[in-house]
Amino acid sequence: MREDLFWELMGKFDWKTDSTDEVVQLVVEALAQRSLAEIDQCEEMLANKLYQLDGLEYAQEIGEQAYQEGTYFSGDYFLYARCWVIAAGKSLFQQVLSDASKMPKDSDFEALLYVAEKAYELKTGKTDYNYLPQKNYETYSNKKAWGKTEEETETLVL
Repeated sequence: MREDLFWELMGKFDWKTDSTDEVVQLVVEALAQRSLAEIDQCEEMLANKLYQLDGLEYAQEIGEQAYQEGTYFSGDYFLYARCWVIAAGKSLFQQVLSDASKMPKDSDFEALLYVAEKAYELKTGKTDYNYLPQKNYETYSNKKAWGKTEEETETLVL
């Protein structure tokens, strides 16, 4: 999948609707029109972008639930905050990558994580989507961006 197509898909979210299912529906439908390989490629691109945003400098800028040494930090919420950046589009993604202080405050969009799965289900009628991207996008996976060794990162997750 080409980068421009990925961002074109991200531009199809219907932010005027009330339910999350309705917000993602146009994106899911558009992706389901693509090949199975492109659905996987979309998931791969998403994982890479989430991985790029997985770092301490971004985690410290997410608002009320920002990372602070010695306090509880939700890795899940940080993942969903990174999803918001990507769902908001290429411009915001690039701004945040260049300047972590541009990270939106107190915003999240977990539903982005399930777009490829829903597109696969719509296309095939099956519920067994199991593509695993090469990059792990879970919080703390980008050890370099967290400035931690593997052992130190493992203690953050516990």
